[in-house]
Amino acid sequence: MGIAFDDGAADALISAADAAEQVLRAEGSFLYGAVEQAVQDFKGGYARLFEDACGIRSDDRGKLSGVLAVLAEDIGEAKHRAQQEKARQKNMDAWQQRDNIRKQQLLSGDIAEASATVATMILDPMPESTPVPPPAVSAVFSPRNRPRFVGGPGTGTTSADPGKLRGFASVSRTATNTLNSHFSSVKNAWSAFTASCSWVNIEAESFLAGFERLLSANAADADWIEQVATAFETAGAGAVADSMLNALFIQYAAPNQVGLNDIVGLNAAQLTTWLAVPTNKARLQGLLQNQEYNPAVTAAWWTSLGHTVDAGTGKVTVGETQQLLINTFPAIIGNLQGVSYTARNQANQLVLTQMLKEFDVYVRETAKGTRPTPPAWLNTPGYLDRLRGVKSAMEPGRSGIEKQLISLNLDQPGAAISVGDLDAAKVTTYQVPGVDTKVATSMPDLVRAADGQYGEQYRIAELSSTTAGNPPRLAVVGWLAFEPAPAAGVFDDGNARTGGSFLSKDINTLAAVQNSLGNTASNNISALSYGTLTAQAAAVEGVAVDSVNLNADIGVLKGVAGVQDFHLNPGADVYQTKFTVDNISEIGNASRQRIQGFHTQTFQAPPGGPSFTVPIPGYGATQLGADGTGTTGEASALPTENHGWLQAEGKLGYASVGTESSLNQANVSLGLTDRLTNSGKPVVPH
Repeated sequence: MGIAFDDGAADALISAADAAEQVLRAEGSFLYGAVEQAVQDFKGGYARLFEDACGIRSDDRGKLSGVLAVLAEDIGEAKHRAQQEKARQKNMDAWQQRDNIRKQQLLSGDIAEASATVATMILDPMPESTPVPPPAVSAVFSPRNRPRFVGGPGTGTTSADPGKLRGFASVSRTATNTLNSHFSSVKNAWSAFTASCSWVNIEAESFLAGFERLLSANAADADWIEQVATAFETAGAGAVADSMLNALFIQYAAPNQVGLNDIVGLNAAQLTTWLAVPTNKARLQGLLQNQEYNPAVTAAWWTSLGHTVDAGTGKVTVGETQQLLINTFPAIIGNLQGVSYTARNQANQLVLTQMLKEFDVYVRETAKGTRPTPPAWLNTPGYLDRLRGVKSAMEPGRSGIEKQLISLNLDQPGAAISVGDLDAAKVTTYQVPGVDTKVATSMPDLVRAADGQYGEQYRIAELSSTTAGNPPRLAVVGWLAFEPAPAAGVFDDGNARTGGSFLSKDINTLAAVQNSLGNTASNNISALSYGTLTAQAAAVEGVAVDSVNLNADIGVLKGVAGVQDFHLNPGADVYQTKFTVDNISEIGNASRQRIQGFHTQTFQAPPGGPSFTVPIPGYGATQLGADGTGTTGEASALPTENHGWLQAEGKLGYASVGTESSLNQANVSLGLTDRLTNSGKPVVPH
């Protein structure tokens, strides 16, 4: 019968395992001097990684040598058992032959021969019939990962002597080459053993794959440490910033080890290579999506990726690495609070174009009868109308000024469009609309109002002595990043408070971006109707603006006593603008305390003494005229007669060009408060 066990194959495996085990044990002594030399001048974050890698290597080779030693013992035991089983089977075969002869003799009929046979049977009992159990061999080994990437803020430095690092790499390669030859011997011997010794049960075997990964890790250590040496030689210095080394070694990082700051040192080509690995791309996408709201930190990070700012015009040109991120993650970059608005505009317009193109392709393929799969977003009611509304609003306006799509979140839904370069502007105005303003239907008119206000401000600024000789740098934002309440919710403040939080975050982000670009600007809010409640909510939460203009207000936000509850820039002013017979505004005021401006009160001090009159603030807003006047300086100002931003049914709105309300809004944003009409402040002739 026999068993499948080749003693020669077993001996070869024992010999190969023993030899490899001895080389592994000797490697520590062989490397010791090179390691000691390298660490003498190797200090800092990457030096700690090197020491950790050497420690892991030492532990792993000790574990592998132990596995090989046990394997050699187990194969020796298997050989011994195989010899026992082979001997048992041989004895059993010989006895069986003898027993068969005896059985024939018993059947011969010869009484004397039969008697002799019985006696023989007694003297020749059956040998052991139970087979020797085959042994089970298990050889399990897996090396640990060796970190080669510091990561983190990258504020530290690493110092080293590159010559000593290269010395270690050379010695390490010699050791690895020696061990590699023994790995080949063990691998071949194991293959021969398993092919010719199938009697043995192999329970678990991972030592060969682990052995090979150990060799790869050793080789990678040598490559890595030579790259570190090259970095120091290239820098020509004994100390190098960890951030620079991080940029070189990010390919060694596990995805969950990489933070946003770690990609700062990568150029576009390096980042492209890194992003080509799907897990890396997914990691960066998650980091970008899950940032906490901290626009100053994000703005500093985005700036560090590299862009240029024209000192004369303030215009931002995105850098190559920034452009790569815009192209790779447009939906995220377009709404990332702290990214320059130039970049956000590029990203959002890319998303808008791509989505409309998807729809066009779907329509064309449907017309061909190919039954294409519709874009996933097309299943959301109203989504296509929102896209078209934003697209229409981005068409060139009356002013001819370029528009920026600074916010695009159609799931929310929300969008915001700036007329003028928001990064470069020295004066910005956020126009906040009233009830029933929808992205799908209202964006074109909202941006048309912003475009008109831009033109109003530009004409005034050009004539102002404060801007003489300098083209005005302005931006007016049609802000609909959060849709206000429907008409039925006009008496509910909940939507206004949510919208106010969005507005506060957006404008505070603007201030952070301006600071990162070195741009000092005046930021302002001009709100209409229900939008005045949104503006008040933002002011209570805290918003970095220099003025708030409440047009056609519908009363005081519940819980607000007056401007003293607002958190604005130091010296900021709050204004109220309303034409005399704005009946819709009066309806909105029905359930709220009215906004009252400054009034006067007469006192006597001491009692019976002389009287004097002092201004007493109610809500604390300064009233501005909206009924039309001919005393603005340059031309007559038209009356506002319509509760909306723009003209309706022949009646001018609060943002209609040439109205007193529009001119006053422009002068407020420009800081030309001496031009304000019907405000209780003197109008200075110009």
